[in-house]
Amino acid sequence: MKIVRFSIFLMTICYSCRENDQWDIDNPISSSDALFETLGVLDSTTMYHSTAVAISADGNVIVGRSKGSHHIYEAYRWEDGNMKSILNSGIPWVFGDMEVADVSADGSIIVGTGLVQMVMYNFEERGYRWENNQIEILEGGAYNNNVTGISSLGNLIVGSAGDRQTSFFPCYWQNSTFHSLDVDNLHSMTNEANGVNTVSGDGSIMTGSRLVKDQNGVIVSETVRWENNIPTRFSNYFVGSNFTSGYPTAISKDATSIVGSGRTSSGQEAFRLKNGQVVGLGDLSGGIFSSTPHDVSSNGSVIVGSSSTAGSTEDSAFIWTENAGIKNLQELLEDEYNINFGDWKLTDATAISANGKVIAGNAVSLSNSARKVAWRVRFSD
Repeated sequence: MKIVRFSIFLMTICYSCRENDQWDIDNPISSSDALFETLGVLDSTTMYHSTAVAISADGNVIVGRSKGSHHIYEAYRWEDGNMKSILNSGIPWVFGDMEVADVSADGSIIVGTGLVQMVMYNFEERGYRWENNQIEILEGGAYNNNVTGISSLGNLIVGSAGDRQTSFFPCYWQNSTFHSLDVDNLHSMTNEANGVNTVSGDGSIMTGSRLVKDQNGVIVSETVRWENNIPTRFSNYFVGSNFTSGYPTAISKDATSIVGSGRTSSGQEAFRLKNGQVVGLGDLSGGIFSSTPHDVSSNGSVIVGSSSTAGSTEDSAFIWTENAGIKNLQELLEDEYNINFGDWKLTDATAISANGKVIAGNAVSLSNSARKVAWRVRFSD
């Protein structure tokens, strides 16, 4: 099967400190310490919109979504300044947008979810695996399934599957073979949140949620950590901490750190679980108390995400390190690297390379909130 190729509008930005505070579509800004660039969009004649979702281990490949010439959101792969759609003409995605979930460590395999035509006028959400310009539809579950992550080597994919339209359970695909993690076989509760949402680099540790019966026999959803397919209640890790509950969002590739967002007396707060200890990451100043981590470096030392700030309805991207704590990423780039973003605001940092030196995320135009663009920043060693 052949990939449908679309016209590509590659945009890089050179930020300047001119009085009118405008931004130029020219070249990425480079200094001895950092290189910042935007990734552009698939088709500039449609809605100007692209988002970054995941990044390869070396930071050279970024995957996400952008409006394409078919006027739907298509999954893209960006490398060396080129954004290309992975939409395959042999798979009828045309009745819905493509979701992107993750990319393998070497950037060669992309996974996500799309709307697939099963029979005439019958469309279902199905996970997909893209490699070498070919899309493989992932089978599993009696109805829909969804993909949320992939191991470093790309041989293990995680997500959720449904036994009917509104009931989901956690699952994974090992070398394209479907496996259920719902050991209690409880599918009767309507809860699309049930499933695996993160996986470690070697595939040995997963986190997500599943359905269980409580002490009264009522079916409830609980957050779970699976190690070698053995579940542990995630709430056990919050005993003695400031957190009353929490939900993981990412696992470091070396499996030593799990990051997520949980409830404290202050509000919704990002946390890191390492060596059995949960540590809150705080939030950025201003606005309501709220922070969510989206990704973590290979050894767990650098975390990126988004947090509420004052004076804007949009969140702000943050970076957290063990030494410096939580920082506003845009302010860091402006103050320490002399980058002037003009009309643009970095709303979230969604992905980070293995060594923590390359970050990808999204920005919004403050004068036109419909204009959004993915970006990448690479810090020197």
